[in-house]
Amino acid sequence: MSLVRAALVSLIAPFFFAGSDGSSSLVQAPSPTPSSADPPPTLRDRTTDLWQEHQLTLILAGILVSSALLTYLGVLWRNPLLLLKLPSSDIPTPWENIKVPLGLVRWLKYRDRVLDTWVENHWENARNEFLSLPTALLHE
Repeated sequence: MSLVRAALVSLIAPFFFAGSDGSSSLVQAPSPTPSSADPPPTLRDRTTDLWQEHQLTLILAGILVSSALLTYLGVLWRNPLLLLKLPSSDIPTPWENIKVPLGLVRWLKYRDRVLDTWVENHWENARNEFLSLPTALLHE
């Protein structure tokens, strides 16, 4: 029985390990050098190459951006006044040549929900301060 098994393995093994050109996949053949007649890579090819080279980095960046977005939306929904504590100038980053632009900070900070919550919490104080001004005229 073992003689039959050995014969089958010796017959099947070359086909199992052989590549499409008949060479063994265990020995890697040198890749052909691109000739000047080869067409330039398409956008799909470049995207596939980028994904293959940086797959882990792209996944981690996606997770980071998604978690930052979910955190922002959660704060905006639960306690929007916390967003007013964001600095009103460019936010420095650990990299000295990159800063979060002020326009993005304003967009995150001054949303309608944030401002509506602030007015809801402070309108009575603002009204009383305004009415105590000597220039405020009351039309009755």
